Amino acid sequence: MKDLNLDSQSTFSDNFTRLRLRDQTLLSMETFNELVDITRKDGFSLRDVEDAKKIQANLAKQNDPEAEAFFGLIEKIVDGNSEELHSKSMVGLSEQRQNQLPSLSWVDNYAPNPKLIERYQTKALKLQSELVTNPKMENKKGRVFHQKQVLAQAAKITVRDDLPLYAKAGPWALANDYKAVIRYSNGQGVPYRDKNPDVRAISLKFFPNDNETDLLMTSGPGLIARDIEEFIKLAEVMVREQANGEGTKAMIDRGEESIKHSLVDNKIHYYEAARISNLIAGRAVLIPPSPAALQFWSSVVSTGGFAYKPTLVPASDNGTTELSVDPEDEHCLRKDLAGRISSGGLKYTLRLLFFTDDYTTPLNDATAAWDSSPAQVDVADLEINPAVGSGPSEEEIFAMPFNPNNGFDGLGITKARDEIYYAAARGRSAAILSQYRDFFVN
Repeated sequence: MKDLNLDSQSTFSDNFTRLRLRDQTLLSMETFNELVDITRKDGFSLRDVEDAKKIQANLAKQNDPEAEAFFGLIEKIVDGNSEELHSKSMVGLSEQRQNQLPSLSWVDNYAPNPKLIERYQTKALKLQSELVTNPKMENKKGRVFHQKQVLAQAAKITVRDDLPLYAKAGPWALANDYKAVIRYSNGQGVPYRDKNPDVRAISLKFFPNDNETDLLMTSGPGLIARDIEEFIKLAEVMVREQANGEGTKAMIDRGEESIKHSLVDNKIHYYEAARISNLIAGRAVLIPPSPAALQFWSSVVSTGGFAYKPTLVPASDNGTTELSVDPEDEHCLRKDLAGRISSGGLKYTLRLLFFTDDYTTPLNDATAAWDSSPAQVDVADLEINPAVGSGPSEEEIFAMPFNPNNGFDGLGITKARDEIYYAAARGRSAAILSQYRDFFVN
């Protein structure tokens, strides 16, 4: 038999991933029996049983013909063991082994509902209108979030050439240098002074293989909203707070109980409101650290069938989180970033944290922090310095639409944001592809 590089000490999921990476299918009885034998050898844990069922559900949802091979697979593996090995595998090994490779056991619970999507789009456009028409908002461009562009300019993304097979898909399929733009921003829909408590964000756009690709990342390993329904309700609360004064700062100044009651008033469940109010108060700081030294995270996407969360890790050469300018300055973050870029540039590593299991890397809860993953890969390097060359103006970058589904298969809340972001881009008359594509591909 052809060497499939299967390992009896590995989990079922890891061995199945090895088969997929070698284009071996369980529809072949030879491959099927090899997987059964190697799995029987050192036990089949309860976690393995759970993963096998989820892999089957995932493949079936994607109409993958290999899903058929899973019918009876678990029973054959378990029933094939002796009574002693069966007992050992189902009890003694139940939690002892963890997946070390990206797993196909992810199951996306988000189910698109055209009526709900239309309702969310309508709400997004209504929020845009409130921002633009209220003179207190100082927002004439209609961005519901990330109105204040701290700094934007050209950058370069270099996809590495030594990637494992499971990472070589989508934007990371070809080792190459790509022109890019980067947009640093604050989180709220009103351009408050930089010192105000807020999340910080980075948006990236580049065109690998002439395919528009966007990364939208924030300074927290998980989002504040758990799902798209909560995301929209939170947006409504934030716009209302911004109309009343200083947005997040005013909310924090009033205390967590006040934040919680504002959320409950907008029909967010009491316990969820308590969790969100705690996050708002805990993740925002009065004196902001420099974005040059922060790590940023995206929500979950997929390429090549494997799910992952991209994260941007700052190089040690970027300096410390302490601002290099007076934090009382209204635009302190901009001045700090501009100074660091002009004096030596900034570098980040783009890392993919792959889904391995629902315990370490939960997919359907957008608030879950993926700080790391047993399977993580540094796929690209980002450079921001004068040597990168000139690019679109800051005004042109501000006008560009960014959508977390561009270049990826969005999962969970990422997929749910797709049509809402497109509607919001149209609502604020964002630039269209033909107006900015030439910079990236010529």
